[in-house]
Amino acid sequence: MNIRRYDSGLSILEITIAIFILILGLIPIYKSISGYSATAVETSKLAMAREILNSLKNEVMSQSYKEFQKLSFAPQTEFDMPGQFYITNLQKILDIQKAQKDFELFVKAKFNNSEKTISEIKATICWTKNNNEKKKEELCFLWVLQD
Repeated sequence: MNIRRYDSGLSILEITIAIFILILGLIPIYKSISGYSATAVETSKLAMAREILNSLKNEVMSQSYKEFQKLSFAPQTEFDMPGQFYITNLQKILDIQKAQKDFELFVKAKFNNSEKTISEIKATICWTKNNNEKKKEELCFLWVLQD
């Protein structure tokens, strides 16, 4: 008398091996998705930084150069540009800081000639990447007295 027994259930070993194979298959997918999201965050920060720099330039250029010309800095001497010439952008940075706690804005200026009719403005915005590396974007432009 020969009795055949067929087990239709799964053993703990088979379940463990199946879960292990599933995990091995999901790891590359997870890395791909997390890498994509990190890239998306970096791209959005770069776009935000460039937008702030461009709006700063537009705001500075819309100010009266004659008011800027009254500043008592010697030609060819770099100085921190007073915030009154880009107050809207300073407020933007403060608003972004509340949400992101990441951006810093530095604006330097210098008069390029003794008559103070040409100024070189250098704006730098810094932020931190996901790996704690500092990243910066710069925008330099000339501001010229127009009669």
